[in-house]
Amino acid sequence: MDIASVVATTLKRLFPGVPVNRETQADGSFTMPSFFVSELETQATSKPNEEQMRRYNFNVVYLLDPNGPQAEQNALAKDVILSQMDYLTDESGKELYKTKGLTTDINDGDLSISFYVQVRMQKETGAPFDKDQMTHKEGLKDG
Repeated sequence: MDIASVVATTLKRLFPGVPVNRETQADGSFTMPSFFVSELETQATSKPNEEQMRRYNFNVVYLLDPNGPQAEQNALAKDVILSQMDYLTDESGKELYKTKGLTTDINDGDLSISFYVQVRMQKETGAPFDKDQMTHKEGLKDG
């Protein structure tokens, strides 16, 4: 499962019934309220022992219900995000990735959430780097 899917799964668990989109809709419209997940740049740093640290950066926008009170909707979503999104989880709530640098901001009336996830990857062989040789394990150490 890619990390953006885990972000979507976490949001669905925290906000049942609120749609989560990863792509722009063909007609340009979204059901509101809903979340829009964008994976931003990915950074990689080589480490000794054939390891690599990857940093996946995300931005999530909470698109408000236009018929509801904006300040109240943003405050509620912001509180849930800041208090319950320390980890990205699977459907059962199992913690898979620790979120770091979690920040929120209001842009054009919608709540914008930014964070990153850092993952240690290791090549399966000592051969030159090939993306098909990289693996990663989901879940926390000893968790």
